[in-house]
Amino acid sequence: EARPILPLTETSRFYWFGRPRFGVDRAGRVVYLADAGRLWAVSPSDGTRRSVVFHARVRMVIQSPLAPLEYSPQELEDSRPPRVVLDPILSPDGNTLVFEATGDLWMQSNNGKPARQLLAGTSFEWLASFSPDGQRVAFVQDLQGQQSLKILDRATGEDVTLLSGGRYVYPAWSPDGKRVIYTSPRGVEAVHLNDGGTEKLTDEPMARPHFSADGQYLYGTAGDAVYRLLLEGHGQPEPITRLAGSVSEAIVSPDGQWLVFGRDFGIWVARLGFGHIEETHIRQLSPEGEGDFSLSADGMAVVYAAGNHVWRQPLDGSAREELPVHLTLRHPAPPPVLLQGVRVLDFDSGTFNSESTLLIESGRIREVGAVGVRELPDSTVTLDAAGRFAIPGLFDMHVHAGGADLATLVAYGVTSVRDVGGGVRWLSALADRGESTNGPVPRLFYSGDVLGGQYSETDAEARDCVLRWKQGGAQFIKVYSTLPWPLRAAAVEEARLQGLPVVAHGTNIGEIVRGVNAGYISLEHTALSSRFYDDVHDLLAAAGTRWTPTLAVRGGNALLFRFEPERLTDSKLRAFFPEQRVRVAQSASWTRSVPDKVLNGLLVELLAGVSSAHESGVRLLAGTDVPICPECFTGASLHWELELLVRAGLTPLEVLRIATLDAAATVGAEDHLGSLQVGRLADIVLLDANPLEDIKNTQRIWRVIKDGWVFDPYSLVRGKALGRSK
Repeated sequence: EARPILPLTETSRFYWFGRPRFGVDRAGRVVYLADAGRLWAVSPSDGTRRSVVFHARVRMVIQSPLAPLEYSPQELEDSRPPRVVLDPILSPDGNTLVFEATGDLWMQSNNGKPARQLLAGTSFEWLASFSPDGQRVAFVQDLQGQQSLKILDRATGEDVTLLSGGRYVYPAWSPDGKRVIYTSPRGVEAVHLNDGGTEKLTDEPMARPHFSADGQYLYGTAGDAVYRLLLEGHGQPEPITRLAGSVSEAIVSPDGQWLVFGRDFGIWVARLGFGHIEETHIRQLSPEGEGDFSLSADGMAVVYAAGNHVWRQPLDGSAREELPVHLTLRHPAPPPVLLQGVRVLDFDSGTFNSESTLLIESGRIREVGAVGVRELPDSTVTLDAAGRFAIPGLFDMHVHAGGADLATLVAYGVTSVRDVGGGVRWLSALADRGESTNGPVPRLFYSGDVLGGQYSETDAEARDCVLRWKQGGAQFIKVYSTLPWPLRAAAVEEARLQGLPVVAHGTNIGEIVRGVNAGYISLEHTALSSRFYDDVHDLLAAAGTRWTPTLAVRGGNALLFRFEPERLTDSKLRAFFPEQRVRVAQSASWTRSVPDKVLNGLLVELLAGVSSAHESGVRLLAGTDVPICPECFTGASLHWELELLVRAGLTPLEVLRIATLDAAATVGAEDHLGSLQVGRLADIVLLDANPLEDIKNTQRIWRVIKDGWVFDPYSLVRGKALGRSK
């Protein structure tokens, strides 16, 4: 008969994150296990326990964390091509190229003239599709999370909204030009252009849905197979492939003779007519271009992007030709800004200076204190700070920016983010956007895709991924627990050879010790089932490995919402986030069934661990895991994380340093960001109250300055972002 023999500590009861391991002696009289940071011998008969004193001598060889890549911001006089071009398509006549760059759609003719932006404004546009006659372009627009399916008339330059308020991807035209199909969470649907009515074609969402040339069939990709659906009669999609490997996206040529699809970073092709397409029928057409390709109108060539180049590759395997991209990005020059009556945070003195002036020119801080007697340009913007408090722009050091609302980050004073897992090509496009516009886009420091087991099965493949990520623009590498340790070691070794720091999770002792030994620059998250003790903290401190505990994810935000529900009724929060987002935060967490007392006990122990780590000299970072964590709100959660760090015993000054100067050093930007000194980039948050007196005052934001451009946070509310220029 089963019976309990020993109550464990509160945090050990979170068994769904890992039960404590135990052993039994040969006689079955003693159970040995670890709990509360100690080793215990437990009697099964009566549950009594005694602490087992042990001594161990361990010798470890530890690699020092690799220094971050030095940040080199684009200066005003610089002009350069985009880092990356995405999703190129040719018009049916082959004379016009449309592609994505900087999160916008661009169009250029083959006459060599510069590309022009399809739409002006602050929205994102992507996934363009030419109508059969080439006179219209369907595309998806996103304005701070609000998506629309639109059509642009090339002759008039006018755009029309077909649908809005939902989620739309992969727009494509019917052969007669009377319908536009798209994929939504509900399946593949079509909108009729004559009356705006919609119809559902399949219940199964598909990647790249498209019609056959005669309009009788619908093709698309779902899972690892390509499907064909006979539209008349509304039957079920049938697979046309039986491949052992993956299929990311696929297109059937208009003549029905070719299947082109993405796999393993490249583009593959097969002739149709064999029945089901199997591995023996396919060949690689290009080792690059997966996900960023289309077919020419005649179906005889693939048009694809690699880096910032666009290529036309015939399906017969003959030599490719480059389609030159005529786009030059320039860093826009902000007007000079003179702040008057501002109190500037000085980390050296640990205080705010008395009221003075601060001059910004060319996006950098030029003078702090009394501005010299000289005539300023007529374009100078003068702001009376009226005694407000200036701190450096904040860093969120654990985000996934590809799915975050960038304008909201800026509205909450987050002017820089470290992205620890997202598509490297899209993040490069966002970095281009931040440097070539005056829009509300934070600076991005990014790893690119998380390097997990889905990408690598051999040492060579793991190393190849590191090289690809670096070529794509990654400034560090993020390895994931799904990558086996031997392959992880190969990836880490290659990263060191390439001069790239490595980041990984640190949610258990094994990950931490191995990560420190390997020389990771930082470890992310903390454990839920046990606390890290002094020996672990001493190890992190001695190695110089940073730690981002992401307390918000570990129950911190859930507890705030329970005991301070007004957090979710805050007027600024409600201005930036829809009601549905708030409901998700209240209902979607793993903490819903955890009693208040237990959740509070967990957080108290986590905060005690952070306090101990800080006292041991561990270099802490502040991060939130937005938008992955359902309880984390973009921008706002960073301020809550700062509150939790203060609750752990750190001073407001120490926390501000962690979120600014220390963060800048972690990404190699300490010479440009993190402090309000002459020569630094002008990323500044102006506060209505002193955060050294109460860390909550970081939330009382009056203005945000990023790269010398001034933003009123409330002007960035959904649909009302400030204009920008190229």
